[in-house]
Parts: sequence; C-alpha cells; structure tokens
Amino acid sequence: YLPAMELITPNGVKIYNVSAGKTLPEWIAEKKKGKSLKKNAAFRRRLELLQDFDFPISGGKIRTTPDGKFILASGIYPPQIRIYEAAELSMKVKRHVDCEIVNFEVLSNDYSKLALLRADRTIEFHAKYGTYYETRIPKAGRDMTYHFPTCDLFAVGSTNEIYRLNLEQGKFLKPWESSSPAVNVCGVNPAYGWLGFGGSDGTFECWDPRDKVCSAALPITRKTLEAAQLMVAPQTPVEISSFRWSNDGIQLAIGTSTGHVLLYDMRSSVPMLTKDHQFDTPIVDIKFHDSSRNIISSCRKIVRMWNRDTAENFAYIEPGTDINDVCIVPDSGLVFMATEQPKMSVYYIPDLGRAPEWCSFLDNLTEELEEDTVATQYQDYKFVTREELDKLGVTRLIGTPYLRAYMHGFYMDFRLYSKIRSIARPDEYKEYIKDRIKQKMEEKRSSRISVSRGKPKVNQHVAAVTNRPEILEDPRFARMWSDTTMKVDTDSDAYKRIRPSGARKVEVESEEEDNEQDEDAEDDREPSSDEFDLVDGAQDDSDADDMSADDSDDADPNPGSRMKRKQPDSARLEDEDAEEKQIAKRATKLRFFEARETRNPLAQKDANKRRKLNVALGARVQKETPHTESRTRGPSGALSFTFTPQDVKDRRAQTKANKMDRRVRNKDRRSAKGLF
Repeated sequence: YLPAMELITPNGVKIYNVSAGKTLPEWIAEKKKGKSLKKNAAFRRRLELLQDFDFPISGGKIRTTPDGKFILASGIYPPQIRIYEAAELSMKVKRHVDCEIVNFEVLSNDYSKLALLRADRTIEFHAKYGTYYETRIPKAGRDMTYHFPTCDLFAVGSTNEIYRLNLEQGKFLKPWESSSPAVNVCGVNPAYGWLGFGGSDGTFECWDPRDKVCSAALPITRKTLEAAQLMVAPQTPVEISSFRWSNDGIQLAIGTSTGHVLLYDMRSSVPMLTKDHQFDTPIVDIKFHDSSRNIISSCRKIVRMWNRDTAENFAYIEPGTDINDVCIVPDSGLVFMATEQPKMSVYYIPDLGRAPEWCSFLDNLTEELEEDTVATQYQDYKFVTREELDKLGVTRLIGTPYLRAYMHGFYMDFRLYSKIRSIARPDEYKEYIKDRIKQKMEEKRSSRISVSRGKPKVNQHVAAVTNRPEILEDPRFARMWSDTTMKVDTDSDAYKRIRPSGARKVEVESEEEDNEQDEDAEDDREPSSDEFDLVDGAQDDSDADDMSADDSDDADPNPGSRMKRKQPDSARLEDEDAEEKQIAKRATKLRFFEARETRNPLAQKDANKRRKLNVALGARVQKETPHTESRTRGPSGALSFTFTPQDVKDRRAQTKANKMDRRVRNKDRRSAKGLF
C-alpha cells in the first residue's frame, strides 16, 4: 500500500498533506468499538512522520534547533513541551509545566538550554535534564527573544518597558522604555544584531544594543495602508502583530493586525511590496525562504507563499482550523504547522525544496504517487465509435471541432452527446423503466418452484462454445447470462471476423436439439413395475396417455418440431406462465407408485455408463452397432433370414444426424482451384 497523503494543487503547485488522516488515539477508539483494523485500507496506508506528533487539545508554538536534529513544540492541555529527535522520527522527551507556554527560545545549538515564557509572568529555564530555574517579570509577557552577542534575554508585554535579563551575570538589567503603550513582538536582525520591537499603536522601533537607544522608528497607520491601496475596515486599530528580517538583514517584512504584510528595504520608509491576506485577521508569522525567493506569511486562516521580488502568488495552504504558528525546516520544502486541533499539521512542497536528510524518503514516496496517478486525457468527454455515430445519425460531424479523433473512435462533449441521444431515442427512459419492472418481476418469480433447465437466458451459444460450467456460476459474469443489454450480436461484422466459420454454431444447435429430445423422452418415460408398485385406488391412465401420445405423433410427425424455439424478450414471461400451466396440467395425470427396496435407478444408470466406458473401443462399437438382419443356412442348404424392425423415431433421428454431418462437411470443404 502507498501512503495516504492528501494532494492539493493550488496555483498548479503540488502540496502533500503528510499528516492527513486520523490520529492513533482515534484509531484505538474505533478498535474499542468493535471495528477491526486489519483490513482497513485507511489504517494500513496511514503515514506518521513523527511518532506522537500531537497534543491532547491543540498546539501552540513550534521550533527547530539550530543544528536541525531536534524539533520542539508546545501545546495544551495540560500545558507541556515535547522534544522530538529527527533521526529517530519519534518523541525524545515530554515535560509538563504549571501554566500555558506563550513562547519559548532555544538558547543553545541543541535542546540542552531552553527558556520558556509562561502566561503567569514566569520565565522558566530548562537544562538537558529538566527544569533548572524560574523567575518572574512585572507584567504579563507577550513575546521573548534572545540576543546571542550580549547574552541578553528580552521580554516584552503589556507595558512600554522592555525587560532585559542577562544570562551571563544572572540578573535583570535596567529595562528599556518604548514609545508605544505596549509591545506585541520583538526580534533580532540576524546579520547586524539590531533589535526590533512592534508596538500596539502600529510603531516599529529599531534599537542598537551598543547605544541602548532607539535608532529609528517607523509608524504604520491607516494612511500608510491606504497609500499602498490596501483596504482597511473603518474604526479598526492598526497594530504590529509580527515582523521578520531577511537573512541578509536588508529587507524587513511587517505584519499588521488587519491582515496585511508590508515589505520594506531598510534604507527606505516606503514599502516595496504589499500583500493582503483578505481575511482581516492578524498576521501570525512571517518567514523568508531564500532558496525559492519566496516569503511565507500566515494569518489565523491561511498560509500564503509569494515572491518577494514581484509579489506574485506561489501557493497557499488552508488547514481548516485557526493557525497558531508555522515552522519551515531550513533549505527544504517541509512545513510544520501548529493549529487549533490535536494533530500537528505537516506539509511537503517539492517545488519549494527537497525533503530534509532525516526524511528523504518523502521524495521517493511522492515520485511513486505521481507515477500511479493517471490523469484522464479528456474530462467531461464521451468516447464514441463510428457505429454509435451511425446509430445516432451524426456522422456528418466527423471532421468538425465537435469530434476529436482518438484511436478507433472519437471524443465528444458529454453535454452534446446527451442532447443528441435524447433526440435520437426519446423513449429510452420509458424502455429503461419497462426493463427494470421486468427485472423485478423476474426476481420475484425466481423464488417460485420451477423447472430449471441449467441454461442461461442470454448468450446460450456463448456458454455452449466455452463449455466451462464454472463461468456460469462466476459472479463476475453473472450479468452476461441474464442482462439482455449484454447480448452478443452474432450477425455483427466484428463477431464474423473473430469466428468466420459457422460450423460450431450448427453443432451447438444440433446438440441442443438432441438434449431437449432426451429430456422430453425422460419426462415421458413410464416408471417400471420392477421399481414401483401401483398404489391401490390410483387410476391407471396408461391408455389415456397412449392415446394422447398417438394423437401428438399424428399431429406433429417431426420430433424436432417439439424443440423450444427462441422467443423474444417481450414474450419470455408469457412462455414461463404457459410452462407453469403445462406442469400443473401434467400433475393432474400423475400416477402414484410405492417405492420398493431396490437400487437407485439413477445410480444404476451411472454405473452402467461407467461399465460401458471400461469396455474396449472395438467391442463397444460392435455392440452398439444396430443389427437389423442376419442370414443362416440349414444343413440341407436352406437359407433363412432373421431381422428386427427399427423404431420410426430412431430412424428419423439417425437420418437427421446424417444430414447434419453432410452439411457440416460441405461447409468445411475448401475449393482446390487456387492450387493449379
């Protein structure tokens, strides 16, 4: 089984949802209900990239360590942080905390040093073994960042003060004061070490940690958005909800609470490009993807990927639930997403980049899925042959744009085909209703007790030619022997090309006649007095039967005329009713006998057949050859003849068989004119 990865193609870009499907607890719950998972295709095709990559309620924040070997994620409930090892594709450790985690920072190259900002104004430090130290800040925190050159941990919140905690000295330093009443986000320029702060009044401030003063401020107001031709709802405050510097430190992308992203050059106060998410929800996160020259911005509803040079849309992802955080594995196309659902979403975009080394098998899986996916050449088109066009009377459309030649037929628009078919066959629906009613009636009659001949209703000659009884019982071919729409047309040119000789058909018909004659003779056979005794009081209707047999012989001298002739489908029901009446009429003439303790006549008949087969061929032929006459001479030279009169019925059957043999030989004989 190939993994069940959901494929979406926004803007023609293939995006694979690796985390599609149910979580393991959901599968366990189904198993407890009594549903077996052994033969469940969805369960067998499930793909779990990271083991236990989910939370009981929802996920909060997600990060990767600088060395790329570990993945960290926080969630609720209870509040906890989980660390996953990429090489093992499983969870390494899970740690619970006392309050919900607002944000966390990785202080080392791996997971050995962490700083957690909790919702109860507490900063909690973790070492490799677990919790190391806890401290509190005066106001509720909203964001936190770490400045590596100075070992300062900056925390901002619902105040204009920017708290600084120096991890080298182990103490708080004098806080900085911002011009905004509250600071929502903070960050560090990766190239030049500047510190950026986004305020609740829409002001972005840039601080130099060496001077400890605000170097520049950039206000983003309603007029700024309107000047960039961006729509803003009336009386809606503009706040800075997120921002991100590019890896070269030159470009700055700022996200607002109104769902807009503005791309700036650090040397200009006018935005270079703008992007509207069109959901009026705050921008949650912004990422720069250097290998594809794209910016990945996400709001609460959608993740948009667009070119940072032209602002053209590359792709987008709508997970269906509110987005809390987005993480992109560096230099790859793997995207992690923490949303308001227990399962952490994982998406793989091959056009964005290759899969990371620790999950390189995703490239092979996606290639196999692309090979198995067979795209239809024409959608909403109907394939028709030239014969179907002749029946519909639209052969004049050949060569026009309405028909597209393909192989041995044409493609026609399905809407046009439906209109032409409704005009050419206006009573098709009524015929369909009649066939359905007839089918239902036949299904009801099948429950009655009736004589079964063991022959299919449709395509009897096909069943005789194949001579394989198991095909009649195979459910895959059931409709071929019962549905009149699947009847093989023996008069068609295609059938004649496949079977040019009709000798087999004649043989089949002769065999059917002989079989039906044997069945009629078996039905008319009188029970032997050696096998049964006549019950006292039962009427002996042998004379009446003999009279009726004589009358039937006089009325129809040809025994072959009693053979059943093929009736059309419309008269099939009437024939069945007539047959049932005939059986009921015959039942009134039944004679009742008492069975003796003798051998079973059918078993005795089979034993006689087996005994005949054990005899040599020459002796069997000599024994079965009818001796109609014999000559003998007496001692005085007198000549005497002895003969046995042959039955008229046997003589007629033998004559008819000889005629059939001569007819078959004449058809199989080929002319020898071309040999000279």
